[in-house]
Amino acid sequence: MITLKKLQEAMLFAQNQEGFKEFNPPLEEQLAQPNLTRLTYLKDVSSGFGKAFQRVSTKISTNTVKKITSGFVVQTFVDGIFIEQEFIAGDEVDVEDEDGNPVYSHLPYHPFDMVQPN
Repeated sequence: MITLKKLQEAMLFAQNQEGFKEFNPPLEEQLAQPNLTRLTYLKDVSSGFGKAFQRVSTKISTNTVKKITSGFVVQTFVDGIFIEQEFIAGDEVDVEDEDGNPVYSHLPYHPFDMVQPN
């Protein structure tokens, strides 16, 4: 089920995209859909060759998203014997839905509880 907060976040996300022109179909028409999962809008992609618009569909985040953090694993070996490893999270984070599509979602910080192998 989509909450009002999730819908507001998706609307704000769409409206803040560079080149946002308008919701298409109109927002009222989209909100009337009983099983709304995406918002569709027009994005201005005009260039020196003339006016052009691209139709963009943004998924409204419902329940399941994957937070993907890039980073590194540093493994320490002494005389060829594994001693320990540490995980270093990077700053780059992507959030995707179950289908691998990027979504806009504010996620709270959650520590990386990595377990050392025996």
